[in-house]
Amino acid sequence: MEDCLLRAPFSYGLAIADSALRAKGVSRGDLCERLRADCEGRRGYRRAQVIASYADGLSENGGESRFRAFFIAYGFPVPELQVEFRDPLDPSQVFRVDYFWRLEDGTCVIGELDGKGKYTLQNGEGRESVDPFVAERQRESHLTMLGHKVLRFTFDELKNPGKLAEKMRLAGIQQRADLAEEWRRQWYGR
Repeated sequence: MEDCLLRAPFSYGLAIADSALRAKGVSRGDLCERLRADCEGRRGYRRAQVIASYADGLSENGGESRFRAFFIAYGFPVPELQVEFRDPLDPSQVFRVDYFWRLEDGTCVIGELDGKGKYTLQNGEGRESVDPFVAERQRESHLTMLGHKVLRFTFDELKNPGKLAEKMRLAGIQQRADLAEEWRRQWYGR
């Protein structure tokens, strides 16, 4: 894993680091220390440490990690991950959301990463769309009953960072130049 972090771009490195934390049950600090012990002085060490400093084992998949890397690099506040909410219509049900922002004005925004796999099911003859799509729409409806905005993301949005940044701003999540500059300083060593 260390060799991958020494060479990886930020978004892919973060996905690798998050996965390692989740799989091994180690802390961010443990990862940073392991990198220091095994890689200090090697080419790419500084960037690997930057990746490790943002790693979070709560990220459940590489897509979630890559979006978090976008939030970090573009100066958006880092959301809380995997926050749980009780279904207002059935308190025995708990919804866990991918991202959660508490904005300065008191507004809360839920972020959900959509993957096509959520809406298809393997049957004997191939893959077909099934009820999970309807269930997901109902889940979103119940989350909005809690008074929170729900912002949905798709992988394709990472291909157009300007448009994705505008979507974030329109949802009320403010981009901060100081956060983006801090990340650039860390990543590029300025």
